[in-house]
Amino acid sequence: MNEQQVKFFEAINVNLPDYQNLAQSIAEVLSVSTNEAYKKIRGTSNLSMPQLIKLSDAFRTPFSYQPNQSPSVTFNYLYVNRETPNMLAYLKDLWNCNSILEVFLLSDYFF
Repeated sequence: MNEQQVKFFEAINVNLPDYQNLAQSIAEVLSVSTNEAYKKIRGTSNLSMPQLIKLSDAFRTPFSYQPNQSPSVTFNYLYVNRETPNMLAYLKDLWNCNSILEVFLLSDYFF
């Protein structure tokens, strides 16, 4: 949690104007001393859930807990065709479609 908490405070700090002190702003919102605010910013003191919600609302910074983050995405997909692609069959199919098209072009179907 502490690593996530430190990242949360970093996100808050990015959105703060330059003239505002992070620790003082946190202390005001949570009604705690600046010393306690510094402990929470460093991650030596844990935030409670109500404090987390209060900070998230006050600074309009979402908190998302993502355990065991990895650089991958997992998803499922529907199979269209479970057969292994066959290049030769694909090319033959293209050839047949081309032959059919030539028959239409040579016939009187088109004016």
